[in-house]
Amino acid sequence: MTGQPPPTNYDRAIATKAVETARSRGWEPQEPPPFYRHTPWLMKCVTCGREARLSMRALTPCDHGDDTNRSEKVRQLEETAFERVRAVGWEPIEPFPGGMLARWALRCRECGHEVSRPTTPAQVRPCHHPGWAAERAAAARDERERRSALAKAGLRPLEPFPGVGVSWWVQCKKAGCRRKWMRGPGKPKPCPHAGDGKRNPPNREAA
Repeated sequence: MTGQPPPTNYDRAIATKAVETARSRGWEPQEPPPFYRHTPWLMKCVTCGREARLSMRALTPCDHGDDTNRSEKVRQLEETAFERVRAVGWEPIEPFPGGMLARWALRCRECGHEVSRPTTPAQVRPCHHPGWAAERAAAARDERERRSALAKAGLRPLEPFPGVGVSWWVQCKKAGCRRKWMRGPGKPKPCPHAGDGKRNPPNREAA
């Protein structure tokens, strides 16, 4: 992928800077820059051809498969994350994404259930076995509750449900305001009708 950056939820300037940063560190992006800086981004090393998913917040140069080329900080983060997920029964199924806020693909060693989640202490939880049923039910319940709370506050989501505990782009439904901003997982407050709000909202409608 060369030339201009691909379509993205970011505005053009932010997308261009993200792509330039990746290339300056030896990576060629294989997909559009993600909307959140902690979301893993598919890259290919221009030197060794290795593909990896790294977040923009932890975009370090490729180690080319040699641990001695990895920075001490990244090595310590990776060791901590490996110990944390294995202690509760998970096994990584892709390379470490470079930071603990980035989602990491994991597989339960007992039942084979796969998840993708950050590796912060609050997010690394044991599998429920069979896993997906309890987790999906909890996510569905949280989505219903948050959609209901947004509607009561006169707001609508601008993107599909982002997941439990994740901030959500919303928009005021009042004609003449239509303010857009990112709302956290807590109880939403009605819009103060203060204009456009935070820049760079998603360019897609909620499902």
